[in-house]
Amino acid sequence: MKRILFTLLVSCFGSVLAFGQGPKWVPNAKKAVFSIMTFDNLDNLLKTGNGFFISETGVGVSDFNLFKGASKAVVIDTEGEKYPVYSILGADDTYDVVKFLVDLQGKKKVDHLAAIEVSLPIGAEVLVLPYSVKKDRLCYPGKVKSVDVIRGNRSYYTLDLRMQEALESCPVVDVDGAVIGILQKDHSSSSAMISHVVGIDFINDLKVGALSFADPALQDIFIKKGLPTDENEALVYLYVNESSLSADELAGIYKDFIRQFPANSEGYIRYAQSLLNGAKSQADVKEVKVTLDKANELSRAKDEALFSIVKFISSNQQNEFLNGLKGWTIEDALSLIEQAIAINPLPIYVQVKAELLDNLGRTDEAIAAYAIVNNSDIASSLSFYNTAQLYKQKEAKPEEILALLDSSIVRLPKPYAFDASPYLFDRALHLIDMGKHREALKDLNEYYYAVEGGVNANFFYIREQVALSARQYHQALDDIELAIQLEPTNLLYLLERASLNLRVGRYDEALVLLEDIIKLDPTNAEAYRLQGVSYIQKKDKRACSSLKKAKELGDTLADDLIKSNCK
Repeated sequence: MKRILFTLLVSCFGSVLAFGQGPKWVPNAKKAVFSIMTFDNLDNLLKTGNGFFISETGVGVSDFNLFKGASKAVVIDTEGEKYPVYSILGADDTYDVVKFLVDLQGKKKVDHLAAIEVSLPIGAEVLVLPYSVKKDRLCYPGKVKSVDVIRGNRSYYTLDLRMQEALESCPVVDVDGAVIGILQKDHSSSSAMISHVVGIDFINDLKVGALSFADPALQDIFIKKGLPTDENEALVYLYVNESSLSADELAGIYKDFIRQFPANSEGYIRYAQSLLNGAKSQADVKEVKVTLDKANELSRAKDEALFSIVKFISSNQQNEFLNGLKGWTIEDALSLIEQAIAINPLPIYVQVKAELLDNLGRTDEAIAAYAIVNNSDIASSLSFYNTAQLYKQKEAKPEEILALLDSSIVRLPKPYAFDASPYLFDRALHLIDMGKHREALKDLNEYYYAVEGGVNANFFYIREQVALSARQYHQALDDIELAIQLEPTNLLYLLERASLNLRVGRYDEALVLLEDIIKLDPTNAEAYRLQGVSYIQKKDKRACSSLKKAKELGDTLADDLIKSNCK
């Protein structure tokens, strides 16, 4: 074996440049090596360099510095074929490596180098394969001088081989042609017999992750980024980046997701939505339908695809192109969700069915569907709340409606957050209708804390009325004062404050308040009537004058007061 390796080394060491005629497999292996040109956003040439393919699908690797600031790149193989770089699959500016995918433009596969399975030991023979349009066996031999471990226990080689500019980013292979890594640019001024190689295991680990949008290395490259290889990570990547991409960029990334994960309906649904958002005619809507049909056809989970399509149809009911169009109505969505339930009767599907039935006014059927949901493990505040609203439509017994509202609120986490506020307010109104004012007051107080005090004057007025009915006079007085602080000239609130003071026996305070109201609105009949009542309580003869003025201004209650107090 030593003799074979020695012979190989000698055969590759035929000149002062340390190159020679390598093994017979070298010409075929060199087909994986390519030249690459990068361009800025104005198509000006930035840099040229080398790289090589590491998969038949067109995954290539080169040096990061070559791509920094690039908006476009083109790969040229040894046959002169040009392939535009389609997307960036990973980058590391510390170790100066970038991985990318080229557009094969209809070609099924490209020549590539297979990765070595284990790291080479010190002293192992290696070859550097240069880019060449000639079908020759030219190669550059060297030896492994040391092997270091870098990020994630990956290999970093130092070679006994003098670095040359023409060899930057070329592949380094073992004696059997398996690639061990990429030859790095020499950043030193030394002419020593030394060069460095980033291991293929490190290169294979380069990837776009779910949160790679924040990666500085990837941000320095303006070519489109590829999707994560993990399906769940790719979905997260979509969610995170959607808001920062243009419509065209989004369409492109959805197409990539479909290409990469053809059995996942999510890509089709999102691409269909982008198509519909940009639709300008019924012809565009047909393409949306084709995309959704593919989601249904190719998805590995038919029920999930149908569920997604139902949500798509439901959420786009306001789109003018779909208005009344066959296949896009709520009735059509109901038919599809029933198909999904037939495949897999998940409670979430039944809940959507209930919502659709409610939308169609089929109340009894919607209640029956919600009953299934409310007895399942996905029963929620919303499902019980929606059921309560359906019971209201049927004018069910108040106690039945209250029980459903109670079941809704008991499922809300405490302390109540903003999301709980609609449920609390609705139950408060229902309790008011039932005459349960003290319980209603508790809900209104919880509502106030849930919205962190973000209420208007009308809320304080409503709570004051409830507190008054619950005989919580102190809170009633406080609330009407808060309402007036927010709307100081609102006569309804001003009169209510005066009336409340009168009710609790604060006659002098009531008279002062009523005098202010009369100054603000001299024609306010109710203010004169309340003034008259206050005088009556104080046994003040001015009562009749005030009551007569109220009657003159049209107050219908003043006449009875005059008859009983002004003889």
